Amino acid sequence: MEMILRCCRTCARPFSDRASWRSRQISESLRYCSAGCRRTKPTQRDRALEQRVLDALAVADAHVELKELQEALKLQATPDKTRLERAVKRLALRGALQIWRNGRVEVEPGNARKPFSVALAGSKREA
Repeated sequence: MEMILRCCRTCARPFSDRASWRSRQISESLRYCSAGCRRTKPTQRDRALEQRVLDALAVADAHVELKELQEALKLQATPDKTRLERAVKRLALRGALQIWRNGRVEVEPGNARKPFSVALAGSKREA
């Protein structure tokens, strides 16, 4: 049987079906990689943060380091920084952003590790 690769709706990490899921025929309804992600699924607050990220990047019109984005959005607390990182990865998974690291685009947003920079999809990398 073919392994199906899915991406978590909270953290954008890729995960695959388990044999027990296939035997119980529940694999189609899975959206989250873990119980923790299911508990902290995206809320209206997260959707608003995603929109703030897109607005900030539209104004910047260039690649922005994640740390600079945190400062621009005035996010100080660790939970807010985690929310930002997850929001950026979700946006990249949907194709609205590109995540850059070491001079190249990350293919899997869920596997992107800090430090990385972000840009709107379709923007050119500055030299």
